[in-house]
Amino acid sequence: MECLRNGIIVLVLRLRAPRAVVAQSVVSEVCCMAFLQTLQSSLLRYNSPVTSNRDEYFSCARDLVLAQFQLADQELTQRLWQDVADRNLDVDRIIHLMYRCRFHDDNEALKEADDAFIAHGRQHISQVSDMTVGVFEHC
Repeated sequence: MECLRNGIIVLVLRLRAPRAVVAQSVVSEVCCMAFLQTLQSSLLRYNSPVTSNRDEYFSCARDLVLAQFQLADQELTQRLWQDVADRNLDVDRIIHLMYRCRFHDDNEALKEADDAFIAHGRQHISQVSDMTVGVFEHC
């Protein structure tokens, strides 16, 4: 037998057990389901280190664009660059994001600029490692 209570279909079972026991098991099942849904929705999210690292670069680039270009606040800009140094972030990567991306509020545009920097940086590193420079060849 089914009945509708508060928009939820509840199955009413006719068992030999007392009603309190049946009600307690239904409540414990509902609590268990709520707990599993909580686990599934919030605790089991995986945040990739690459994504969190990229978000850190995007956040620094946005803050620096605001301080340096829009507010023209030299003191704030110096503090933000010091923060970049303290976090040990790649300065070239942040400069690339600042100057090569036109829309700093758009994550996709920042991602494209960052992907281009990473691809170019890897090519540049492989080219440098292939070259052997002698002591006086740079003169």
